[in-house]
Amino acid sequence: MKKQASKLAAIEVTGTHIRRVDVETASPLVVIDSQQLTDSGKPTAGDLLQQLPQMAGTMSNPSFNSGFSHGEASVSLRGLGSERTLVLVNGHRLAEADVNSIPSDMIERIEVLTSGASSAYGSDAIAGVVNFILKDHYNGLHVSTDYGISTYGDGERKNYQLTWGKGWHRGSLMVGLTHNDSDAIASSNRAFSRYVLTDAAGVVSRVRSSYTPGGKITLADGSGPYTLVPGTGNGLTSLSDYTPYTSTDGYNTNAVGLLTTPVKRTNFTTHGTFDLTANTQLYIDTLWNHTNSQSVLAPYPLSVSVAADSYYNPFGQTVTDLVRPTAVNRTYNSTTNNMQFTPGIKGSFGDSAWQWDANISYAHWKDKITEYGQYNTDELAQSLGASFMDSDGQVVCGTPGAVIANCTPVNIFNTSDPATIAALRKDMVAIEQTERYTMKQAEASVNGPLWGLPAGDVQAAFGILYRHESLASSTETPLAIKDPVTGSCALTDCISDDTGTQGLSEAYGELLIPLLKELPAAQSLNLDIGTRYSHYSEWGSTLNTKLALEWRPVSDLLVRASAAQVFRAPTINDLYAAASQGSSDYIDPCNGYTGGHGKACTNVPTTGTFTQTSSDVTYISEGSALSHSGLQPEHGRTYDLGLVYDPAWLPGLSVNVDQWRVVLNQMISDTPSINWLLNKCYSTGQYCNMINRNASGQVTSVYLSEVNLGKMDIRGYDFGFKYALPSYPVGRFSLGLNATYLDRYYSSVDHYNYAGVYSATEGNLTRWRAQLGLNWDHGPWHASWAQRYVGRSQVGNDVDGGLTDADGNYLKVTPRIYSDVSLTRRLEAWHLNLSVGVDNLFNRTPPYFYDWASNSNTDVSTYDSIGRYYWTRISFDLK
Repeated sequence: MKKQASKLAAIEVTGTHIRRVDVETASPLVVIDSQQLTDSGKPTAGDLLQQLPQMAGTMSNPSFNSGFSHGEASVSLRGLGSERTLVLVNGHRLAEADVNSIPSDMIERIEVLTSGASSAYGSDAIAGVVNFILKDHYNGLHVSTDYGISTYGDGERKNYQLTWGKGWHRGSLMVGLTHNDSDAIASSNRAFSRYVLTDAAGVVSRVRSSYTPGGKITLADGSGPYTLVPGTGNGLTSLSDYTPYTSTDGYNTNAVGLLTTPVKRTNFTTHGTFDLTANTQLYIDTLWNHTNSQSVLAPYPLSVSVAADSYYNPFGQTVTDLVRPTAVNRTYNSTTNNMQFTPGIKGSFGDSAWQWDANISYAHWKDKITEYGQYNTDELAQSLGASFMDSDGQVVCGTPGAVIANCTPVNIFNTSDPATIAALRKDMVAIEQTERYTMKQAEASVNGPLWGLPAGDVQAAFGILYRHESLASSTETPLAIKDPVTGSCALTDCISDDTGTQGLSEAYGELLIPLLKELPAAQSLNLDIGTRYSHYSEWGSTLNTKLALEWRPVSDLLVRASAAQVFRAPTINDLYAAASQGSSDYIDPCNGYTGGHGKACTNVPTTGTFTQTSSDVTYISEGSALSHSGLQPEHGRTYDLGLVYDPAWLPGLSVNVDQWRVVLNQMISDTPSINWLLNKCYSTGQYCNMINRNASGQVTSVYLSEVNLGKMDIRGYDFGFKYALPSYPVGRFSLGLNATYLDRYYSSVDHYNYAGVYSATEGNLTRWRAQLGLNWDHGPWHASWAQRYVGRSQVGNDVDGGLTDADGNYLKVTPRIYSDVSLTRRLEAWHLNLSVGVDNLFNRTPPYFYDWASNSNTDVSTYDSIGRYYWTRISFDLK
């Protein structure tokens, strides 16, 4: 054993800055290797990562249509959200944490650290770390293309990848170019998402919008509502064309929505090295990604007032119309450009074991969103006002002698009329919004042995880091610019031009101390101590430390334990996110005010007669630095206790069990509601500067941003085993299990344990999730069978509410098991690999969460919404 270990090269494993020979350390890792990526048939790693049992909660992906993911995919370890899972590439922070931005052909392996690592990596590494290790030494040419399509004939996927590498005496260069194109899937193409559904006491019904193409018309005299009879011809309508409105006249918003959004993505990746001397090497990593994606929603709903003297008004009195012109859908087109450039130099100090590394990183992310289908409300109001037919037979805005120029009357009562469609298009505005994020970073580090102890050398690593971030949002649509005084604009959705910056300085250190070695009940005992000091320009400093213990009582059993301080700093997006606005109902706690809460009830008389005059209030959602919410970092602790058993009596078997816990304080969260904000101000005096009142004491607007809320306590267990069987005449088999049990997900704000339920705020937190894999290799053949288990859940909880059955119990969601299979044949003489595969082999449909989860009636973060999917790949390798 000693002789074999001496031949192994020390490497840096995710979770530590110290180079180790040991494969298993105090840091629990889940590893996805390149063979698993190939067996999945996926052009990117997003789906594969989101399916890990350690992932839970809400994770964006291209199946987010209403919430529009921009083609990106995020990961959420332990259900704590993507903002608490750090994403790295070759150990360097990925500026835009889109796990779909890394092409699978360039990935050597993915290491998923499932414990807190703030002492090693700083902010965001609360739940853990996802580290993409890219291929760095490749000689030859690799070309592959694959094609996929669902069993329903939609969701086509085309992918092309090229990798070229060349190594020579003093250096190497590897280049990767990838393009993939995934088509949309319409919600109407699947039975479970064809309509928005709800379940009331066990009775399932369709949810219809009252904003309809035929309108929901209420007259000034209070009569109505009425709607246009379907099939009415073009032109003017008459009273006989209308019928009383009923709920069955409502509009199916899923008629035009998407189950999966279309994505076109191009990636360019490079990795290069050059040896300056025998002990010094230059290196460079470049990532570039260009993504186009689109979200399609139901046409914009309009609540309009039509003048009594409008030429097209058949009722002769002012009417209110809830109408949805269906000629133009709402679409959001996103064009994202993401570039990260990391050059560096590394080497060793003479002949010593000490190594050093210095690098800089520059990243720039730009997302331009163009929204179609929104109306200029001022122009539309004119188009629906007074109008008449002039002497030339033209219908014009205004009244005789007072014609309104540059205005085209709209026959809103007949939205299928081509003339109406053309007039509405004139009142539409394409809104363009651009967000830019820039990161500049410099880091230097050293690592090596300090001194010797009887059990071995004390290893150390030290480093310093500086990072500067900037965020800017702007619009190229003048009508959409928010007035800084009134907070409004000429459109329904307003955009503000905002900018912000944040600086960070850090210093870190780590020691690995061997305490015992080759003693009875202590083949080895090591202590790992890491600490990191971070100073942020926006809020101050923090120090976080981790202690980890590795104990091998015998050579084939590792017992590991760790305790770590973790933190999450407010991100630049938390601080400076662009403003958006809307309105919502509220109850003013200052109603009947008689005094005692002056900070909360500014300008409110103390006579006890005050009453709010409106049930709705305008809210403005923006970054906390702009809304002055006083946002602070969240702090916490993580604990892990586990063992890894690799029995010498059964070569090829490895079993691991880990118990883990995450405790967080002052969680950074969205403001729960307007009423929560008002009541918090009234009862504690907090957040009162986020509430605006006029001279009469009426609430005119409120700011909603990130705030610090309460405590979260999460606990669970991880289980796993891997077994590579001996070779048999029929081939070689290997088997693997990866499973997680969520025991507790407790929120002190809600005083509720969310484990085992789906919630609107936390997402789907099933107790059990697991993966089981079986591989077979025989000569040029390779086959894989992967199964994924998602345990029971329920639709709702005592905090958010939910959907109940006839007995008043929350609807239960049964477990789901998905099976994916693949088969590969190597043709050595032709340098080819041919692969075929089927995902969701048995075409398991997702469970119904109805409208409680999304318009798709299910949880697209957790379950497969596409159905059975066939794919094939051909690859050519020339080395």
